[in-house]
Amino acid sequence: MPDTPPEFASADEYQHTIDQLVGSGVLMDKGVVTWVARLSERYPTVELRIADVQLEAEDAVAFAVFVRAIVDQCLVDVEQGVSRPNLTPGLVNGAIWIAARYGLSDQLVDPLLAERLPAFDAVARAVDYAARSLEQSGDRARVDEWIDRMRLGGTPAQRQVAQFDAGGITALLALYRGGTQGVGDTDVEAAADHA
Repeated sequence: MPDTPPEFASADEYQHTIDQLVGSGVLMDKGVVTWVARLSERYPTVELRIADVQLEAEDAVAFAVFVRAIVDQCLVDVEQGVSRPNLTPGLVNGAIWIAARYGLSDQLVDPLLAERLPAFDAVARAVDYAARSLEQSGDRARVDEWIDRMRLGGTPAQRQVAQFDAGGITALLALYRGGTQGVGDTDVEAAADHA
């Protein structure tokens, strides 16, 4: 299970740490950094390694714009001098483990408040936090619809397990092939441009 990364004062400090981990042999190469968030080696982006792979292109876009909105709100908070929350690393890692184990089918841990709550209530809190950015970018409806689809039809993990239970690997492969059906090239390009 990936851990949260340590805090870094700068990009240089981040790179120095990665170089030490690789240079010492702790890691084979930079591609195996197992933190839940890391800088991409190829693109000027942050890679998140924390959520299910989305089965449909439109859901992948919704997840991406949701994360972007959360990051955007964090940056606004920094600019406005809002105090950073004092999160306990063990609590954050435990919350990640519970989320990985149970997904959105049970309760999640809110590491800000150190309390468990129904999963979709936790999701609603995150949406509320990112609401300003989602509304400014015009992505609020996209994210709300994505969350509603998961609430009604299950998460990608739940859907994959159900398909496998119903028909084995053949049914699972059909689910994967169906993830791009009905999505035209224009829709995918428009979604990518919007993200």
